[in-house]
Amino acid sequence: CYFVDTHALPITNDSDEPVDRETASPDHHRGSERLTRLKTMPHNHVSGMVIRPLAASDYDRGFLQLLGQLTTVGDIKRGDFEQRLTTVGEDLLQHIVVIEDPEKGIVASGTLLLEHKFIHRGGLAGHIEDVVVDSTIRGKGLGKLIVDKLR
Repeated sequence: CYFVDTHALPITNDSDEPVDRETASPDHHRGSERLTRLKTMPHNHVSGMVIRPLAASDYDRGFLQLLGQLTTVGDIKRGDFEQRLTTVGEDLLQHIVVIEDPEKGIVASGTLLLEHKFIHRGGLAGHIEDVVVDSTIRGKGLGKLIVDKLR
């Protein structure tokens, strides 16, 4: 768990330039740009692998099997997976990132959950959970990459 001080998050405009908090328009909600960028994150490439948000096609790319290396997953049917993914996709306070290897499928994953707080000036607390890297390629820094992407 880590604390996200929304007053410390940079406010940016459409060009990603910092905006002065004191003169920012009311449309610049604290931290909302950061949360939106997580949902619309471009696909980043690392050594032939792609870091991106979870997609419906990941059902067939080994996402659930990867989670099975972390904990019990159970039998999740495709329709249930897609319904859960839709729910997660609509929630700006929840974000799942995966790393896909073009040959092996999904090889790493992590989840960010944000919690509205009354403490710390009404800030957000971020919880990074369910970080897992495929056992066949651990030790290459992919878990750290997932955590860094979610921060």
